[in-house]
Amino acid sequence: MYIKEIEFYRFKKYRKATIRLKEGFSLLAGGNNSGKSTILHGLAVWQFCKLILEMERGVESLLSGYSGQGVGISDDEFIPVNLPSLKHLWTNLKTQKINEPDGYTLQIGIKWMNQSDVDLFLKLGLSLVNDRLFVKPIESSVSNRDDLINIIYIPPFAGISSKEERYTPAMIRKYIGEGVPGAILRNIILDLKKENDRLRNKEKTDNGKTRSSFLKRLRAEDPFERLKAYMERIFSYGIDVRDFNEQYHTYIRVLIYKGAINNGRLVRYPDYSPRDLMVEGSGFLQWLTVMTFSLSPLIDVIVLDEPDAHLHPTLQNEMIEDLMQITRNSNKQVIFATHSPELLGSSDYAQIINSNENNPGYLNTEGQKVKLLSGIGVDFHPRLRLLEKRKRILFVENKSDYEIIKIFSEIGKKTISENFVVWPWASRHAERKHIFLEIKKDIASLKAFSISDRDNESVDVVDSDLTDKGFGEIPDFVAKKWRRKHIESYLLKKEPIARATSKKSDEVQEYIRENFGVDISIHDKDQNADVLVNVDGKKIVDFGSISIASVMGKNKYDIAKSFRKEEIPDDMWIMIDEIMEFAKE
Repeated sequence: MYIKEIEFYRFKKYRKATIRLKEGFSLLAGGNNSGKSTILHGLAVWQFCKLILEMERGVESLLSGYSGQGVGISDDEFIPVNLPSLKHLWTNLKTQKINEPDGYTLQIGIKWMNQSDVDLFLKLGLSLVNDRLFVKPIESSVSNRDDLINIIYIPPFAGISSKEERYTPAMIRKYIGEGVPGAILRNIILDLKKENDRLRNKEKTDNGKTRSSFLKRLRAEDPFERLKAYMERIFSYGIDVRDFNEQYHTYIRVLIYKGAINNGRLVRYPDYSPRDLMVEGSGFLQWLTVMTFSLSPLIDVIVLDEPDAHLHPTLQNEMIEDLMQITRNSNKQVIFATHSPELLGSSDYAQIINSNENNPGYLNTEGQKVKLLSGIGVDFHPRLRLLEKRKRILFVENKSDYEIIKIFSEIGKKTISENFVVWPWASRHAERKHIFLEIKKDIASLKAFSISDRDNESVDVVDSDLTDKGFGEIPDFVAKKWRRKHIESYLLKKEPIARATSKKSDEVQEYIRENFGVDISIHDKDQNADVLVNVDGKKIVDFGSISIASVMGKNKYDIAKSFRKEEIPDDMWIMIDEIMEFAKE
């Protein structure tokens, strides 16, 4: 099921608006006070009010033909979103009757497609009398409880409870409606694990074994198996969900442990003691909350309020890719609000909802994306002003990429004249080209130099001078690509890492070999050795719980600064010389 349309009447920013949504994954973008929160809160309030009616008046109150009463609640019982006063739900609350039969009732209507491809609609009304909120159904075409869509609103991370009891399905629905996912995170994980156990036990043969074909399908499709796989791939974490027996257990225990991937499976470090997931960092817990509820069969629509706020840029992109995969495989709908220009820049414009417009809707062209990004707030306007003076753009994946290039150029005593604007954008040359061409309409003499990671593309797309052979020629636009997967992959030399971390070089080499299965000693023989071409340098250097940055306490900048001139790879000198030529007047 997925939401097709949202109708607002007198709700917060929107006096009257209809917002149409696509199935699958959507990004919601816009400047501050542009209406993003109104859209997210509207969905959260609708879900909460639906829950209140169901609990107090029965599911019949949500079905077509209901003529009974609504429900009254006090302001302290209204908790789906944080507000100083319930009056802030209204666009402009006037307590006196106006020339309409419903007085000053605000309305939120949701139209959705059910599992049988039938359009359904439920409109709810809210009115305020003496600080008491009254909720009532206004219009419904629902005829069956199974047709009701379930939405969860996940706000910016606000923590999880230290001790979590086992809740009934009704209580879990209550917490979902109230928008407090952290209160039931362990419950949802436990339910996923119990269903996984049930399926495994059902398929066991008389001798206690399970068919390999079933296990293969289970690992590909089961929500708990997929959650484990994501954790192992991204964090090198395993999850240990302890059995819960209602007769003598009080709280649910979900533990996390570290390990290393061996033959495609995570093997726990023997000396690592598992610990409760609560003690992990906010970035990991934000990720775990988002992914758990996105995989849960209880939820149809996941509404995310800046879930990327606590995440590393690389992890932001990982989350986007995983959520898109979930929407494709599980028929979920995700609405992802963000201010991140990197995420928006690398995404298809047709997936982006622009909340800056009076009637929010999806973008229709790449040019509209440029204008949207220019108005988001961040630092695009200062960049555009600088471009008018310098007339050159240096596109890089992240700010850190250019910082590493500068460090190496200084070690080699090569001075880069910064006669350009550095524009970090984690996207392919094709997306950057659209930005370039749009700005070039106003700055005719504009030139661009674009450096991208190769990632999982074939090394054959990179020419000897690092030109991207897979990208066509565009006037005034130079497209370069690293021969290795990422710029971090050029930092994989044991001596500089040893100097930066105060370790022995053989100790560094052995740590990387044991934990990542990579022998970086080959770097000593050939700086552009084929064996290092496809190594994931990001993961080894600074991303994940077993990276050099996490374990040895030194980041990629520390390692880059520890290189000597003769140790710097040839590719880096090629790129530095090309940038110096590009920056010439």
